[in-house]
Amino acid sequence: TNGDNFRISTDSVIAWFRETQRDLPLQFKSISFDFVGAIWEVEVRDPTTFGRRFLEFCPELRDSPRRAGQALAHDHYLFCWWD
Repeated sequence: TNGDNFRISTDSVIAWFRETQRDLPLQFKSISFDFVGAIWEVEVRDPTTFGRRFLEFCPELRDSPRRAGQALAHDHYLFCWWD
C-alpha cells in the first residue's frame, strides 16, 4: 500500500508497521492500494504517544493525539487510508 498523496511511500508504510509490531503484535485484516486495517489483542502501553504516531502516519484523520490514542487503545483496531 502507499500514501503517495501525503508523500508517504510504501517503504515508509512498511517501516511504520514494523516499528509498531515491536510493541503491538498486529494482525492485518485488510491491505489494498491505499489502505491498511489491523487488529491486536494486547493493551496499548501509552495511548497518547501511539495516537500521535498514528496521526502523523495517517494524516487523513483529524483528531487530538490523546483522543485518537484512547479510541485505538479501546477498539484494538486501526484503519489507515491515504486518499
